[in-house]
Amino acid sequence: MPVTYSSGRSSGVTSKAITITTNLKPRANYVVRVEAYVESPTMRPPKFYAEPRSLEYQPPDRKKPGSGQVELFNKFDHEVLVKVVGYSETLGMPELSKDKLKAGDKADLTFEFAKSSKRGKLHGSVTLEVLTDEETVMRYTVPIVYESI
Repeated sequence: MPVTYSSGRSSGVTSKAITITTNLKPRANYVVRVEAYVESPTMRPPKFYAEPRSLEYQPPDRKKPGSGQVELFNKFDHEVLVKVVGYSETLGMPELSKDKLKAGDKADLTFEFAKSSKRGKLHGSVTLEVLTDEETVMRYTVPIVYESI
């Protein structure tokens, strides 16, 4: 079922809901929430981000594990603390090269993929919690696409 997401004038983190109506009983309505990070040419660049923005992996042999990596950048003018607070266990295990990033520093987020017997695309994510100062916590999610042919 294709869905088109129109962000309109939104930028940054945005969320929309889709209601699916079925003839199933006892419940006929299901709500699916789509969340996205929308970049606009007029918005300020983020102070914490990953490059590439998502992790895409296509294993040479789906019965063997593999790994992928993104770099995390701290563009704040002070140190931040980073920790993994969520990830897609069926895809594998993430690991941070370091959890304290000084101003202007970077770290590696490596994702060790699990063996898979399934063909096709599997979607998941790694969610990071970033303590930007004593009171401010932000969450940053790195989408993951694992494609086995």
